[in-house]
Amino acid sequence: MAEVKRRSIYNRLKKAKMGMRLLIEGAVFLFLLNGLLISATPVPKDLPPSRENHNSYSTIVSFLRDISTEMSEEPDDMKMLKIHMILKNFKTGLSPNMERQLANFIYRESLEYNYDPELILALIMTESSFYNWSKSSVGAIGLMQIRPATGRALARAKNIPWQGKKTLFNPDLNIKLGTHYLSILHDRFGDLETALTAYNYGPSRVAEMQKRCDRLPQAYASRIMNAYKRFLELNHTELDPIMTS
Repeated sequence: MAEVKRRSIYNRLKKAKMGMRLLIEGAVFLFLLNGLLISATPVPKDLPPSRENHNSYSTIVSFLRDISTEMSEEPDDMKMLKIHMILKNFKTGLSPNMERQLANFIYRESLEYNYDPELILALIMTESSFYNWSKSSVGAIGLMQIRPATGRALARAKNIPWQGKKTLFNPDLNIKLGTHYLSILHDRFGDLETALTAYNYGPSRVAEMQKRCDRLPQAYASRIMNAYKRFLELNHTELDPIMTS
């Protein structure tokens, strides 16, 4: 019953958003067409051009284009619904309300660094299987498995109050720090797969491998990129169950 309800909500959101975009695009087209027709209409030589009409026309077209741009910049409800449905397929250790908030936060934080949310989801799934209270044998903590020393440095750079392990068990802060860390590594190494390898092996170790011209390990980055591709291809009818292998 819940699955049917989720699909119904997804379909309504999709249709509403598509309808609104078509309406705005149609309105822009009609105004542009009207402007072309007006410009092609012969004007008596003794009739001065109407600056008021021209300004009004330009203002309306500009207004409609601004609305269209704002729509494209608004949070994508369908994308957040997809993220939330993916989270619900895993044991997160979080309440349903916190899972909904987390879906929203993953979406917004991904866009902050120009990443697809599906990439961050793939990284989280690989690191912790979406379990918020994960702790590795080497002390990495939380959804994106951040070590306390790294977390402390990242928190300082982002002006986030550091409260030790408690900070990393906060799902929103863990995502904020982990996504920022990936971005730092991406900027440093200039390649996403190398950045992912550095996320797992450590940037100093990867830099040393590159200095020696050693071949970088591929398994970790490939696993994430494969999961990233699967998440991108998923639609609402395929979200239950999700293959995690």
